[in-house]
Amino acid sequence: SYAYQGGGRSIALEKIRMLEQQFIHDLQPDLTLLLDASIDIGLQRVAARGDKDRIETETMSFFERVRSIYLQRAQDYPNRFRIIDASQSVAEVTHAVRNSIDTILESKK
Repeated sequence: SYAYQGGGRSIALEKIRMLEQQFIHDLQPDLTLLLDASIDIGLQRVAARGDKDRIETETMSFFERVRSIYLQRAQDYPNRFRIIDASQSVAEVTHAVRNSIDTILESKK
């Protein structure tokens, strides 16, 4: 919601925070994996898949705002977010994801 409605659709982040607090209170995930790549790489991958959905037809500025909010959230919650360089190969991204999950599981023991 923060990224797509707040960043992309320019809904006030405070409004999203208020709704979040009202409905989920302080419940937050232990780990959030942010698979990050440049907008150009993301759009190239979408184009290679074929037909685009409603979101995938948005403007470059929409995606810049969405990515910016995602990265801001990661900066605001560094203990929870892990940014994974999604411009890497599938094998490298998979390895990074597994390492992030293993690390959080180990810390919960």
